Amino acid sequence: SSDLGAACVTPCTVDRAAGKTAKISAPQTIAVDAATRMDFRGWSNGGTGDQTWTASTSADTLTANYTTSYRVQMVSDPAGAASFSYDPPSTDGFYASGTAVTVTANAGQGYKFDYWEDNDLPAPLATSQVLNVYGPVILRAAFEEVAFVAGVSNAAGTTPDAVVAAGSQVLVSGHKLAQAAVTGPDNPLAQTV
Repeated sequence: SSDLGAACVTPCTVDRAAGKTAKISAPQTIAVDAATRMDFRGWSNGGTGDQTWTASTSADTLTANYTTSYRVQMVSDPAGAASFSYDPPSTDGFYASGTAVTVTANAGQGYKFDYWEDNDLPAPLATSQVLNVYGPVILRAAFEEVAFVAGVSNAAGTTPDAVVAAGSQVLVSGHKLAQAAVTGPDNPLAQTV
């Protein structure tokens, strides 16, 4: 757009008498679709921000340079089984075309990484993958549920200190600790269940 307050689609022509100026700016980001955008990288004259152009007696050309960026998105199966880390990090999940991004699947409590559901990856069984971004990426990481102990506490109830004494009854909480719920006899108490 120019200081006339009018936007124009390139190629855009600005006519001024010699010696007159015009302020020219370009949008920082142009959305192509939900997973692709164009990011402003600078002007052909080396400038990076708004330009003040002074008309001369000959035609001048000023080019706005853009780079294509793509969204990189990871999902887990089942949903919520993991978090993902990216190196280099991105504030919005977009990376410039050609960027090498290392993605790591971090299993959540009660899950174990199984594999990436993309046969084109060089090591689909490794938790970290290096992606060369040349288009939108959606990768799904498969996880399996595993047993885990969330906590051990006094079975009699809440105590001031989160400790248990040797020989006392305890409550073990977690996920997938047994195939089914099992309760021992009330009297006499079983030593194992």
